[in-house]
Amino acid sequence: MGFCTRCGQIDQNRELSSSFERLALQPKINPTQAARDRLETLVSEITILSAHLKDLWAERDVVQAQLDAVAYPVLTLPPEVTTDIFLHCLPKSPHEPRPRLAPLLLGGICRDWRAIALATPRFWSVLRVKLDRYPTRPHVLAELLRTWLSRSGSQPLNLGLCYEDPPSAPSPEAVIHTLLLHAHHWEDVELVLPHADMLRIFEDFFGRFPLLKKLELCQSEFGVRDPPCSFRNLRHSYELRQFVVDGDTLHPLPNELPWARLTRFHGFAVTVMQGFEVLRLAQSLEECTLDLKPSSLDVFPSPTQNTEMTLINLRSLKLFKMGMMFDGLGLLALLTLPALQELHLAVDHNNIEDFLPFVSRSACTLSRLRASFSLDETHFVRCLAALPNFLDLNLKFDLQSLPLRLATILNRRNGYLPRLISLRIIAQGTEQNMGYQPLLDMLESRRDGTESTARLQVFDLRFLAREIGPPEPVIVRRLQALEKQGMCISVKLASGVQVP
Repeated sequence: MGFCTRCGQIDQNRELSSSFERLALQPKINPTQAARDRLETLVSEITILSAHLKDLWAERDVVQAQLDAVAYPVLTLPPEVTTDIFLHCLPKSPHEPRPRLAPLLLGGICRDWRAIALATPRFWSVLRVKLDRYPTRPHVLAELLRTWLSRSGSQPLNLGLCYEDPPSAPSPEAVIHTLLLHAHHWEDVELVLPHADMLRIFEDFFGRFPLLKKLELCQSEFGVRDPPCSFRNLRHSYELRQFVVDGDTLHPLPNELPWARLTRFHGFAVTVMQGFEVLRLAQSLEECTLDLKPSSLDVFPSPTQNTEMTLINLRSLKLFKMGMMFDGLGLLALLTLPALQELHLAVDHNNIEDFLPFVSRSACTLSRLRASFSLDETHFVRCLAALPNFLDLNLKFDLQSLPLRLATILNRRNGYLPRLISLRIIAQGTEQNMGYQPLLDMLESRRDGTESTARLQVFDLRFLAREIGPPEPVIVRRLQALEKQGMCISVKLASGVQVP
């Protein structure tokens, strides 16, 4: 703003001329020069920031070095110890691959654990697969099997393969082919497959199963299928000892199986005659379980020199029924089992008079019995006298067929079953004047063990008749006192009430 030099007032003409003078004195702006100036400014700022970033990277390396120096206890373990710990994380039975289960879970924690998992073949030697989960993607399943089994190396394999839907359609060729590529490593195998797959594996396949120890087979379709499977490539499975199979797969009974080497057999849905033939062929059996189904062709052969059998190694025999009336002692009449220790007759009422000759003939040290008997007091006492080595007794009987002197008979002072440690009874039917006092006296007599007698540890009594009422409060209190002293007691009524 300009002022007059004479009067001091604002001189507008002078202000205007001053503005023009300033404009004339300002340099003209050159765009190229402005860009150069800006570039120089940016380069300068970048240099400063680069120096700062370099300092940050240096600090980052120092902090990382400090973290790397931290020793996590779990990562300081030798790989052998870590591997052993991991092995205890594996499911005990074959399982489907799942991210939340070992070994996939362990491989997803860190690089070190993943390296250990991939380098340990035992992690990949157990596998179960349900083909029904891959109905339209068999190639995905085949690739999964190839990857999983390739990691198992030369480890014996525990495999499970199930294909039930559709029940008669064969499995994808790629899946069966991948499994058979590792047949020389099969050790424990469970197969639930259509009959066509059984033929492909045990008839058409010309390989062998040298490590196979246990085999479980079940046809996914019901009924007998043709042609039968002879299992000819199992005859060279010299390690095979356990065989679990259904009756349809066993029809007709394949002679190619190494029956003489089997020590454990479980046949489910088998006929009585199939069970008889298995016992005749498998003379080395130590454990045998038969789930018997009805058949119009089943007729027990009469005891003769040609039908009676002696199995010197059989320690456990379990006979179960599947929806039929069956006299389990009809089969025992043909057997002599000198090594028998455990017998289950989970079938219909048996006549104790037919059971005692079997015991006398076998001269076995039977210690565990589970059976359903129709018997009276005299025959029951004879049975107890013939079998003094019982450790575990599990009986089912009609109360009217045996008066409640049962508890009195088993009182320790009578000398029966001195080694008894477990007694389980299922009582059906009704009983007049039901009293718990003899039962309580028997339990108290077996409360403490001696040098020649054992202490009763488990007592389980179940009533199936609703007419039986609960014990009196004083009896309940004494039962509770026995429980506090270490005896496991359970008395369950048909109404659902359980004491003590």
